[in-house]
Amino acid sequence: MKTLLILTSAFLINVFNFTSGFSPKAAEIHYDGLYFAKTGELNIPNKKMDIYNYIRFYKDGGVYTQSVTAYDPEKISKWFNKDGRFERKGTYKLKDTSLNFEVTNNESPDKALEGAKKDSYTGKLTEDGKLQLEVKYASGTVKEFTFEFVKTN
Repeated sequence: MKTLLILTSAFLINVFNFTSGFSPKAAEIHYDGLYFAKTGELNIPNKKMDIYNYIRFYKDGGVYTQSVTAYDPEKISKWFNKDGRFERKGTYKLKDTSLNFEVTNNESPDKALEGAKKDSYTGKLTEDGKLQLEVKYASGTVKEFTFEFVKTN
């Protein structure tokens, strides 16, 4: 009887995953690289630079963010980490496909320059492994972005 119950449960879970078209693996955060999105532009005389926001997750629940004017995930991943440089740090929560976190600059040297800052991220993991996030910046501005993943290590 116990074996029949276990087999029936496993069957129903597989049927649900097949019929819903959503794989449990799609809701997994990657820890072996960076998520990134172009989040703005910086216009200075005679030059326009894109601004990219990078996100790095850790299995212990830690999340780090960093904005830079370069798209170079391989190079950035070498210094953007727990022991290196980061702009903001926090803890993420993932339930099913819903993701949210707040990051602050409390542990960053930048706090002395820019004052205390906190950004809030709310959204979801998509079936294709991207993050669709609404970002509420410390300034009060709210924007939506799709973050793509690139494996870097």
